[in-house]
Amino acid sequence: MLAGIPGETLGKLAERMERISLDAGETIAESRAPGSFYVVLSGMLSGGGLLRPGDYFGAGRPFVEARALMPSVVAACDRETYELYVASPPGQ
Repeated sequence: MLAGIPGETLGKLAERMERISLDAGETIAESRAPGSFYVVLSGMLSGGGLLRPGDYFGAGRPFVEARALMPSVVAACDRETYELYVASPPGQ
């Protein structure tokens, strides 16, 4: 999904994303920030399947919670940022 987005747009997206460090067993629940978009940067999570670095979840796709299977880091942004830079990126 992110591979087709121009580099400049990815840079702007990265500037607006928050890094979240998770300890093993910690969860990210959809109820925390409905509509948020997450990208796994390191570690592994379970949430509707195994999530590895480069995988993404949220942003309208069904998920209730994702649990870190080991210390992990995800990048997160709100729905508005997702819509602006990922769902319909500028220049596409």
